[in-house]
Amino acid sequence: MKPISFERFVIAINKYQPVAANERVMNNILALSEDRFIYFKSNKKMIKVFLKDILWIESLKELCENKTKEQNIVSYERISYLEEKLPDDLFIRIHRSFIVAIDHIQSFSSLHIQVADSELPIGRLYKNEVLKQLKAE
Repeated sequence: MKPISFERFVIAINKYQPVAANERVMNNILALSEDRFIYFKSNKKMIKVFLKDILWIESLKELCENKTKEQNIVSYERISYLEEKLPDDLFIRIHRSFIVAIDHIQSFSSLHIQVADSELPIGRLYKNEVLKQLKAE
């Protein structure tokens, strides 16, 4: 029983459920998605953070600073590990040092993304993919 991603779980459920019941299942899954969370390892303990509260994650070499609505949590994970764990439909990597919650993006240009009171840079290597995904939203 390995952990599977939420997206893979949804695909499996959709294959199993009859088409008539599909709407009911999707509504239940969407309700569950609002309560999704991740644990961050910080100060020798695991801290539970709801995905909806994360504004952005910043890489600090071996550490990551996780900026939420209420607090900053410095955790002992690499940004590449967190990028794999976070759902693609809610988060986007905009720079080698930043992952941003798509729902919290207030504005963007070809060089920066505005989240809360901060302006975060869009990396040269990520620019095309970021702009493509944000314009499709």
